[in-house]
Amino acid sequence: MQRVNGTMLATTLVVLITVLGAVTGLGAAETVIQHYNNSAHGPAWTAWLKEQAEVFAAQNPGMKVEIIPGPSSAEEFLTVIAGGTSLDVAELTLRIAASVAAEGVYLDLRPYLERSSVLSLNDYVPVAQRAVTRSDGTIFGVPVDLYLVPTHYHVDMFAARGLVTPSELGEEWNFAAALAASKRLTLDKNGDGVPEDWGTHNPHTLWVYRNAFENRGAEMFDRDTNPTRSLLNTPEVVRALEWLAELNTVHGVANPDSGSYSGEFPQGIYGWSLGTGPNTGKILIDAEASFRWGVALPVGDVRQGSYTAVNSFQIPRTSANPEAAWKWIEFLLASEESWASYITATGRLPASEKVMPMWLESITSQPNPPEGAENYINAAMHPDNYLDILSPLYARFSSLADPLVREVISGERSARAALEEIHQQMTALFNEE
Repeated sequence: MQRVNGTMLATTLVVLITVLGAVTGLGAAETVIQHYNNSAHGPAWTAWLKEQAEVFAAQNPGMKVEIIPGPSSAEEFLTVIAGGTSLDVAELTLRIAASVAAEGVYLDLRPYLERSSVLSLNDYVPVAQRAVTRSDGTIFGVPVDLYLVPTHYHVDMFAARGLVTPSELGEEWNFAAALAASKRLTLDKNGDGVPEDWGTHNPHTLWVYRNAFENRGAEMFDRDTNPTRSLLNTPEVVRALEWLAELNTVHGVANPDSGSYSGEFPQGIYGWSLGTGPNTGKILIDAEASFRWGVALPVGDVRQGSYTAVNSFQIPRTSANPEAAWKWIEFLLASEESWASYITATGRLPASEKVMPMWLESITSQPNPPEGAENYINAAMHPDNYLDILSPLYARFSSLADPLVREVISGERSARAALEEIHQQMTALFNEE
């Protein structure tokens, strides 16, 4: 009888353990990765994240990624962090992310990268490595893509004027060559005094036209990362802005009525552009532009580097699930399928050297591919490349500079006077810190 009862007891315990296990499994907490999405990256980027989140969840039972619209300013982001909100992955743009990193808000990703079998910072182009590395060696983000500004040119316009293209000129595509080409590219076809074809378009924001400054050795500040001193009133910087302004005010080769740089080149009335990036092919397709086009290194002189913005994924210190967050970042940036989706959806240039050939193959297989497409990669790898001005004061600088630059470009004000005014105001801001 005791044996029977022992058997019954054992059986009962097995059943009970099985039931409890099932109940525990049903009630197990799901790991939710909160991914703060920056709307500034555009709807295609967001759609890619949402698509990959579904794939990630299917491959990782018990994990879920929530894509949450996040603030796009450092102030808003820091307020959310200060409130104790658990954010696992962020994707602030470089200027903002660098300001946030200076506050010690991000995890140092060196330990994660050191033990990762699929991601290494060495896989990224040098300018991308510099972008996410602080002066003390802290790595606050894993690079995703590059927005760099090479030269884009209208192949048919250059051919019609019998001009050698910027790609063919290579290192000889300098400021003198750009001006000479612009004069021949600008054409008043109907004789009404207003050209229908233009050499180039006018700059509207100073940051994206920094090639015209940096590549002649005209630095605006003592350094790009956390600058402490303005160099805006130096003769080199003044001459650089004068050159840009004179394209319109003296030479009449830059359309004074041109608008945002990203919308200008697809119109097909400009010989070359100093303001568009690797998404130009997608912009041209969307605009249904049919003219032949090409890519060259930036217009240069002392240097021939590109202005480069680098987007990255960061893990805030408030993350409740840093290991899961890292697994999600690895999934996004180490999967060939994820990258293929990213490239197709966004057209953006990956910061990883390993993935660049995939991007190049994609862009050259599109309708109307660019001549010299490999120059995107050459530009991305160039040793003279430089980053954004990474300072909490940058927003103030931009708000001060942009309207005054527009006055200079239109001939309403001298470059020297405008830059002196900006210099004085920036010097006062630096002295306040």
